[in-house]
Amino acid sequence: MEIEAWFLGEYSFLTKIDSCLTSKFILDNLGFALNVLDVEQIPHPSQVLDSIYQLIQRSYDKSERTVEEIASLLDYEFIYLHLVEKIKQLKQLIDAINLFLK
Repeated sequence: MEIEAWFLGEYSFLTKIDSCLTSKFILDNLGFALNVLDVEQIPHPSQVLDSIYQLIQRSYDKSERTVEEIASLLDYEFIYLHLVEKIKQLKQLIDAINLFLK
């Protein structure tokens, strides 16, 4: 699974990049609702993220700088409390990290 799928699962970071990137704006312009999107079923989440970025005349790339920018904006409490239950592969990663940290 691409890391971009996890980013799309915790989509609140998008409004931190640009305040117009709300769920409603994305729904109105691209036709999908991030709050109900099953990120595990997206064949190419990086392309979806790029489509969202293009709404603000930017492009998404998989560069380390871009990924670090997004990671710094994520709501980790939301990820740990809600997202890990929705995304099986993310839960496996979090569980493995937690075991390592014990």
